[in-house]
Amino acid sequence: MATFAIANNDTAGLIARLGSHRFLQHKRIRELTFADSVVGPCVFAQDNKGAILWDVTSGKRLRVFDQSNYVSGAMSRDGRRIVLSEDDSQVRVFDVKTSKFVFTSKLRGQSHCVAISDDGTLVALLESEASQLTVWKIPDEPTGEMKRVHQWKHQWKRDADTVGSLKFSQDSKRLLCAGSTGKKTLVYSLDKDEAPIHLQEGELTSIAAMAFSSNGKLVAGTGQLKSDSATRNYLQIWDSKTGKVLSSKGGYSNCIRFSPDGTQIVTSGYGTVKVFDADTFELHHEFEHTASRIGSLTFSPDGKLLASANGTRIRFWDTSSWKEINPGIGHDERTHLIEFSPDGKTIASASRDESVILWSWPEGKLRARIDGLGQSSYGAKSLSISPDSNSLLVSAWKHKHKPFYVFDAKTGAQKSTFGFDLPWWGCTFLPNGKEMVTVGKDGALSIWNVETGKEVRSVGSLDTTIESFQPTRNGDSVWWLADNYQMGLRNLETGKDLLLERVDLVNTRAGIAVSPAGDWLSIGGRVLDLKSGELLLKDFNAPSAISPDGQLVAIGRTIWEKQTRKIIHEFSKGFDDEEQVPVAFSPDGTLLLTTDDLDISVWDMTGLLSSKNRELPKLDLTNAELEELWQSLAGDDG
Repeated sequence: MATFAIANNDTAGLIARLGSHRFLQHKRIRELTFADSVVGPCVFAQDNKGAILWDVTSGKRLRVFDQSNYVSGAMSRDGRRIVLSEDDSQVRVFDVKTSKFVFTSKLRGQSHCVAISDDGTLVALLESEASQLTVWKIPDEPTGEMKRVHQWKHQWKRDADTVGSLKFSQDSKRLLCAGSTGKKTLVYSLDKDEAPIHLQEGELTSIAAMAFSSNGKLVAGTGQLKSDSATRNYLQIWDSKTGKVLSSKGGYSNCIRFSPDGTQIVTSGYGTVKVFDADTFELHHEFEHTASRIGSLTFSPDGKLLASANGTRIRFWDTSSWKEINPGIGHDERTHLIEFSPDGKTIASASRDESVILWSWPEGKLRARIDGLGQSSYGAKSLSISPDSNSLLVSAWKHKHKPFYVFDAKTGAQKSTFGFDLPWWGCTFLPNGKEMVTVGKDGALSIWNVETGKEVRSVGSLDTTIESFQPTRNGDSVWWLADNYQMGLRNLETGKDLLLERVDLVNTRAGIAVSPAGDWLSIGGRVLDLKSGELLLKDFNAPSAISPDGQLVAIGRTIWEKQTRKIIHEFSKGFDDEEQVPVAFSPDGTLLLTTDDLDISVWDMTGLLSSKNRELPKLDLTNAELEELWQSLAGDDG
């Protein structure tokens, strides 16, 4: 996968992505379907904002369904059609070959869930307001409305029980409808006039997902099983004809699929994928733990590939070896820290996969990768690059290890490690480049010598724990934020604190950004004027960065201007967990770094760096016009 890419037209201002940027959606993916369609192998992925149809071979978007009112969606396994249910009670069918919406039906009430048969001829809907479960026939040619062929009065109370899963059997003769309680999990027959089968015994509650086996003989479900003592997470297998429970296995999972040949059952939950034998129900294989919440799974029609929705990204696995296919060269888990070197030639990024990557800029190439930092699912806690851009300082606690590391910022070679075997959070270089400051014991700040890795002195103390800190520009003091929402300025010579008022924050680890002049700062996106004590901005609670000229604050993909006190720009449409997006400005302020799950996005702050804007149009101005423009530029609002 490419490491450097010019932006697509839906991400104006994005000039590069570092990592593996294919198959990335805006929000957490909750539905996946893999198909060999008329346009080739493709994956349909629906998230909380819309849906995308992806070309598996090239990683390109074949179609973006970017309306924000889709509440449910699915693609037929033959790849012919996609059904989308909207929150305005409309159901629309999209034809993949013609790339058009060909059928639309207006419902009497909003639908909770939608499903489409494997051959693309039937659509099932649960209409919450109309209190009914219906099945619709799609005609072969787009000549009119869809025809309703089945209707059942559904047994769920509105606002009390919702649908966990709605699935057709592979032969399209039965329909599985699972509510939020096991007593309301039913198998409906579509070719016989008979009562639905109730899946009995040891019934699941809070059902996350269910599925038919390929031959229709089994039903598998994931959810919670309520016992006399506690509620436990379970995988449960039923005989679909009798409703009898065949097996129950503990372990959290929120999605489930049978392999196309019916020999395997694959489940996933937070950070894990498990493969079970469909005959013995024994665990066959388990993926390595990941930090991403896996929202959906789907097999390719031939069963050779498994696609997983890891947060906002689709990943592909070879089912013969269970190894990832084309994982890319970037991080394997979410990127949660980014830093630009003072000389603008290096970008450092840290991920929950316990790695730190050094990228060269502007080439956008991976220069070095450092693995094994921190504990699983957490990784590094902080990054700092020395003033001369030669050294990288990382805090990454692991039991029985020193938590602070110094690496060569060009090669990634380790220079030293230091500190105490305690889970302290931050560390950074002081402006003189000769010393480092970290969180110490009992609310102190510890000063360390860069060359020797020895503690020089411990400064100050508190009755609480310091979560975030930032040195002043001259390095004689450090702004700090404690876990009791207390904020202060500590002199590094005297150890004395100037305590300010408590700051109302939810996340005290979001970090502190101080303006170059030291007259205002941003704490987790809340901007405080230090001269007047006025809170200039309070609607955010996320990592933030201040531009080198001290005029702008970046909070996620939002840019706020201090002079006008207004949001002046927002980059793209945003991705999942927007409030947790780390940000960093380049030293000259022309670029902004953010993350999109695994990747680093590089945004143009000037509007001049995209390929179409490289050449500026020549202006034919008179001397008077030119002088007027110069005067305007020199004004208060230049």
